[in-house]
Amino acid sequence: MRNFEEPRVIGVQGYSRHRYGYVQKYVHHEYANFSLDTIDVSNLNRQFLFRHADVGRPKAEVAAEFVEKRVNGVKITPFCGKIQDKDDDYYMQFNIIICGLDSVEARRWINATLVGMYDEDNPDSLKPLIDGGTEGMLTNFLRT
Repeated sequence: MRNFEEPRVIGVQGYSRHRYGYVQKYVHHEYANFSLDTIDVSNLNRQFLFRHADVGRPKAEVAAEFVEKRVNGVKITPFCGKIQDKDDDYYMQFNIIICGLDSVEARRWINATLVGMYDEDNPDSLKPLIDGGTEGMLTNFLRT
């Protein structure tokens, strides 16, 4: 039986920017956040994490700072890059993968990577994937 009392969760920006509140309500330990993007003025009217002073800064860094200030005990490690830049060993350290990718290619990649990592002799290699991403005007998201 897996221990989720102190989860290590990886999230990605598309999901995280709108639903950090949900995730941080339940995850109070370690969290990694990925995004390739920097903040643009157009982000300010639709994303509550960003302010005008943040324009030009990496989304992953600003989001991590925002949540760490507001949620006691959470540690978020921002990564400004692709999820594909990390190897299987990196993903093996996490208990749960929460995605909000707006790239179909990246969504397929993480799914295939997690399936490929599974070893039936190692129960810890089975990583739950929660997908909350978008594809154009379509979206999937976590409801409570």
